Amino acid sequence: MEFLISKTKRCGGFILRPHRREAARIVFFAFLSLFLPIGLVAILSHASNSFSFSLFGAALSFSPASFSLTAAALLVILFHLPLFFGIKRWYLILCRPEQMRKPSILYFFSSFRLYIKAVFTGLLLTVQRCIFYLCGTAPALISLLVAVVFFRSVPNDLGGSLSLLCLTAAAGLFFCGIQAARLAGKRFYWIPWLLANDPSLPLCRIFSESVRLTRKNGETLNRVRRSVRGGKLLSFCLFPALWAFPLSECTLAVWLSGKLPAAEASSSRHPFRQRKTKRTALSA
Repeated sequence: MEFLISKTKRCGGFILRPHRREAARIVFFAFLSLFLPIGLVAILSHASNSFSFSLFGAALSFSPASFSLTAAALLVILFHLPLFFGIKRWYLILCRPEQMRKPSILYFFSSFRLYIKAVFTGLLLTVQRCIFYLCGTAPALISLLVAVVFFRSVPNDLGGSLSLLCLTAAAGLFFCGIQAARLAGKRFYWIPWLLANDPSLPLCRIFSESVRLTRKNGETLNRVRRSVRGGKLLSFCLFPALWAFPLSECTLAVWLSGKLPAAEASSSRHPFRQRKTKRTALSA
């Protein structure tokens, strides 16, 4: 198994070598699309004047902090999410030599249907991750509230001991809940790759295939991800990320491209819109 993983890493580096400049530009563009809204929040939050406008005769006023957070969230949802799935598709097509067309990270901006599907899938993934983390940290929050109640209601040493015990339990439950939420969220790891592989798949099938593939290849996937974890850690710095992040993503794409069930459907010469038109003509 370790030999296959090292072979996959070497294959990913060999495929990426002729495209490293384009991969570096993609990483820089992805970082810019993600951190530009954060910079917008930092700049507008220091503004002293509030933003106000009228909508259907009603005057609406926003504070600088709320306006900057809303604008940043809209930029991430409407621009970064389709770009994220487009980058996954770029790596998948790059790792398939039979693909003759040139990959593009703006693929999900090419049609309104693809764009809406990418945005909706990204929002659904985000909501599910938030629900998992909220359910995982709920016992810790309850223990923290109980600790505060004991500390305020019982003034003697018994109250302090009980509150300290509840705080210790809250810390343990917090870390256990975070780990449980991470384990529960692993079943949806395949969803961006499945959507990038074949955008014509319905969402219900994408989610069911992601759960099935996690059960079937979960242990091997964890080993592959651990092997590229060093590149992910280096990606927190901009200049090392220009090579480390594409190498880790290309390694994952090389391994995942052989496991995705819809690889043959996505390797057709007809793109998404043409395949849909062809099926409609056949049914008519």
